[in-house]
Amino acid sequence: MDPSFLRNVLKAILNGTQTGQVDVGKLNDALNVSNEALREVLAQLSEEGLVTVRGDSLELSRDNRLGLAIKAIELGADFQTVSQSLGWLEFEELAAYVFEMNGYSVLRRFRFHAEGRRWEMDVL
Repeated sequence: MDPSFLRNVLKAILNGTQTGQVDVGKLNDALNVSNEALREVLAQLSEEGLVTVRGDSLELSRDNRLGLAIKAIELGADFQTVSQSLGWLEFEELAAYVFEMNGYSVLRRFRFHAEGRRWEMDVL
C-alpha cells in the first residue's frame, strides 16, 4: 500500500474523530478515494487494532487515536500537523511516547508541593 495514501487516510481519520465517531462515507468524501480503497485500509487498521468499524461509522478510543498518530508520523506525516489533530491528553501521551522511544525515562502527571501550592507537570 502506498505510504502517502495511508498517511492521508490516517490524518483524515484523526481529524474526523476529534469529537467522536466519524461516518465512513464522510471520510470517503473528504479523501476523494474509492469506497473499496478506503474499506481496504480500514480493514487493515481494524486487524491492527487501531480502529473499530461499526456499521458505517468509525469508533476510536484515545489509545487508538494515539496509535494512528504514531503510525502517521512513522509514515512521514508532519509531527505538528498530526499533533494539531489531537486533544491535549493525547498530545501529552504522544510527547511521552516520543521521549520513551528515544531512550528517556518519562514521568506522567508528576505532582509536587512548592511555595505553598500544589503543582503538576504533565510530562517530565
